[in-house]
Amino acid sequence: MADFQNEMIESKVLPTVDHIDYESIEKNFLYVRLISVGLLYIVITFIVAALLISGEVNFDFPNIWAFLVILFLLGFNIMMTILSFRKRKFAIRQYDIGFKKGLIWQSHITIPFNRVQHCEVNQGILDRVFELSRLKIYTAGGSNSDLTIAGLNPVRADQMKSFILQKTIQDEEE
Repeated sequence: MADFQNEMIESKVLPTVDHIDYESIEKNFLYVRLISVGLLYIVITFIVAALLISGEVNFDFPNIWAFLVILFLLGFNIMMTILSFRKRKFAIRQYDIGFKKGLIWQSHITIPFNRVQHCEVNQGILDRVFELSRLKIYTAGGSNSDLTIAGLNPVRADQMKSFILQKTIQDEEE
């Protein structure tokens, strides 16, 4: 029986995610995100207006301030959506798929292909309008997707799904 060995690896020599060549998602996805933000604020504005008109809510300040706050938050949310859009990128490598996003709270997710249970490609209403798809990747033990990459060209999303499933089958055979 061989002796167990578990040698140390210096953290200085580990590769970093900065050396991964990430690809950007489709530019049309920015429009989907901006429309979604706009629709959310339209709903919020109507709710606040209905509450003010009905008299159910009475602010201690003039009602116009409620709408100015909503307008400020909308502008801030639009600015953050535009700035964070540039940070949404993905990379497909030989053994895994990676995704990074976030402007303030940054997230880097890497899923090895040998952990993938299945994948699916979805399109919402706005996705169809802007000819986009979402690739959802599920790993063992989860009911929700572990990784969703939104804003992909539908053909590219299907290619990625096929590639990932093919790699999963190869890993099972080895």
